[in-house]
Amino acid sequence: MPLSLMHARRVLSQVHGFTSLRKGEGGIEEFFQRHKCIQQDPIDVAGRNADLTLASRISDYRQEHLYSLLYSKHRLFEYFCKMMSVLPVETFPLFRHKMKAFEKKIAPFFKEHRRETRQVLNAAERGPVSSRELEDFGKSEWGWGRPAKISNILLTRLWVSGRLMVHHREGTLKYYALTEDIIPGNMLTASPPKKGEDGKEIAQIIVSSSRLVSPSKAPEQWYDVGKTGEVRRILSELEREEKVFSLEIEGYKDTLYAPMEDKDIWENPSSRKEDLVRFIAPLDPLLWNRFLFNSLYDTDYRWEVYKKPHERKYGYYCLPILFDDNIVGYIDPFFRRKEGILEVRNLHVFSERIDRKRFEEALGCEMERFLEYLGGKGLRIRKGRKWFPTQ
Repeated sequence: MPLSLMHARRVLSQVHGFTSLRKGEGGIEEFFQRHKCIQQDPIDVAGRNADLTLASRISDYRQEHLYSLLYSKHRLFEYFCKMMSVLPVETFPLFRHKMKAFEKKIAPFFKEHRRETRQVLNAAERGPVSSRELEDFGKSEWGWGRPAKISNILLTRLWVSGRLMVHHREGTLKYYALTEDIIPGNMLTASPPKKGEDGKEIAQIIVSSSRLVSPSKAPEQWYDVGKTGEVRRILSELEREEKVFSLEIEGYKDTLYAPMEDKDIWENPSSRKEDLVRFIAPLDPLLWNRFLFNSLYDTDYRWEVYKKPHERKYGYYCLPILFDDNIVGYIDPFFRRKEGILEVRNLHVFSERIDRKRFEEALGCEMERFLEYLGGKGLRIRKGRKWFPTQ
C-alpha cells in the first residue's frame, strides 16, 4: 500500500537530519558518513550551496569548518559526482575509471598544449597554483563554444583527469596542487572497483545523499550512472543485494528507492518534539530530483537565479522554507558582508493551513541561527512584503 505524503515528509525531515542538528566539524564528518555527497556551486549570496546544505543540518555551522576538512585535514575532496561535489576522501578510488576515461578523451588537447601542460605541472610541484600565477597562454574554445584562458582549461582538465586536486579557495579563485599532495597515500594506492561496478557504487552515493530516489525525471542526478534504463537495472540489483529497498508514495507513479539503513524509520518515524524551520539550499540533495520534490511537497519550486529579472516571482536566490514537515513558502536572503546585515529581500508564505504564531516563533529562531552562521550583526526585512498568503 502506498505511503501517505505526510508520512513521507515526516520521514524525509528525519533522515535528512533537519530534526536533529549535528554540531561542529565532527557533525560535518557524521553528515558525510551518511550522505556522502553535496553539490558545490560558486554563487555566493548568503553562502554557497554547500554552506547552505550544511547550515540546515549543523547547529553551529561555519564555512571554516568545511574548509578545514577540505583543505587542511583533507578528509573531504572536490570532484564531479552530482555535478561538482564535495565527497569523503574514502570515495576517491571510485572515480579512478572516470578520471582515466576523461584523460584519454582529452589527450589530444594535452598533446596540442604539451609545453603549457608541463609548465602547469611544474608549477604545481612547487606549490599550490591558480590561473593567476600562470603566464598567459592565450585562449581556446571552451564550454558552449565560448573562449576561455588556456591556463584555466588546463587546470580544470588536469583536475578532472585526476592529476591535480583543488588545494584551497580564495573567494571564487581555486588553487590546485598535485593529487599526491592532497589525497592520502592509502587512497591513492587503493584498488578501484572493477570497471562497470563503479557505476553501481556511485549510484549508492546518490541514494545515500538523497535518501529517496526515483530512477526517472532526474538526468543530472544520475549523470555518472547512466540513462533511466541503466539506473533502473542498478537500483533493482542493489535491492536484491539488500542495500536499498523500494517503496511507493501516494500520487507518485514511479517506484522509489531508499537506503536499507532507513527502513526502520520509514516503518516507524519518530514524532516531532518541537516546531522547526529550515531554509533548504537550492541544490540540496533533497531537491536533486526537482520533479519528485515538487510532487512530494505539493509545490512548484524553481531556482530563479537563471531567470531574467522580470520573470522572477519569488526572488533571485529564493530558498524553500521547511516548517515542521511541509514546504510553506520561499525566502530570498542576501548578506551584505561589509555591513554585516542579512537582508530578506522577499519572504513568501503561501500555506493557509499553518499556525501563524507557531510559524513566526520558529522562523525567528531559525533567522537568528542563520545570522550566526553568516557571522552577521543584524537583520533587515524589506517593507511591504506580504507573509500570509501570497497565492
